[in-house]
Amino acid sequence: MSNNMSYEGSSLINRNVTVGGKRTSIKLQELEWKTLEAICAQEGLSISDFCTLADSSPERAESCRTSRVRMAVLDYLLKQTKALRLPGTPPRDYSYG
Repeated sequence: MSNNMSYEGSSLINRNVTVGGKRTSIKLQELEWKTLEAICAQEGLSISDFCTLADSSPERAESCRTSRVRMAVLDYLLKQTKALRLPGTPPRDYSYG
């Protein structure tokens, strides 16, 4: 299977966001930032709002904030792709917004 997608500038990009009322920085790949921006536009959230929800979610067990945001983005996309369910995982309902 070939993948024709190519993303220039795939190095990490550091951005400042406010999470839980505190200024912090998060490093994500360019594609991850673009995906996060698209999710936020779709849900009517700011990036800081999404990051705060991901960071404070009891469903997020990842040890670092960046990982919690990355996994929240992935969970959101998996939720949108209802036909795709990973073997051995229960369905999840993440509501953002």
